[in-house]
Amino acid sequence: MKDDMNHIDQYWSRSAHSLLEALHSAPDGLSAVEAKQRLEQEGIQGPSPSQTVVLRKEE
Repeated sequence: MKDDMNHIDQYWSRSAHSLLEALHSAPDGLSAVEAKQRLEQEGIQGPSPSQTVVLRKEE
């Protein structure tokens, strides 16, 4: 799956069908079984520290 993600260039210019195919997904999302398998294989995904934004309330 990770290798496939590296090939999703210019996702904004691709059709929804093409993106879903590249992500091995469907319009309704992943089944519970597929989601569990991906979580076990890929681990939890999230932003890297450099992508994290800290919001502070102005005083």
